[in-house]
This record gives sequence, C-alpha cells and structure tokens, in this order.
Amino acid sequence: DTHSLKDITKLPSLATCNIVNILSINKGALRPLAKLTNLQQLNLHRCSDVESSDVVFLLKRLTQLTYLDLSRCYELDGEVMPHLN
Repeated sequence: DTHSLKDITKLPSLATCNIVNILSINKGALRPLAKLTNLQQLNLHRCSDVESSDVVFLLKRLTQLTYLDLSRCYELDGEVMPHLN
C-alpha cells in the first residue's frame, strides 16, 4: 500500500527495491521512491497499474538507476521510452 512505499523512503541508502505483483497501485503512489537517491535497481514486475507518468517522474530523479524491470506493467505507453537509455 501507499504507506508501505512511504516507509521504504526512510531507508536512504537502499540500492535495490523489489515491488512485484502489486496489481493495484494508485496514481502517484510510486513517487515517494524518488527520495531514494542511491537506488540502483528497481523491479516493478507485474505491477499492472503503474502509470507512465509515475515511471517518467522516477526516471528523471533516480540518476543512479541502472536496472528497471517494467515487465508486465500493461498500463505503460510510449511516454516512458524516451527516458530509457
């Protein structure tokens, strides 16, 4: 839930975060993860309701991110592609 994601942000040195199989994520719920400036790996596999705007928000802020799993995130659209490299 959203409160659990906010709790994760209390771990500023976190380098890897796996948030998998969450079938219902509210718009904006992932945005607090942007506070994890040391995050290198983010796994959102099968988080089917993740929205493109939230992923783009994170990609712009998580500059240390080297791995991002968006497999089976079916709500994503082309907005994300220009931000992947």
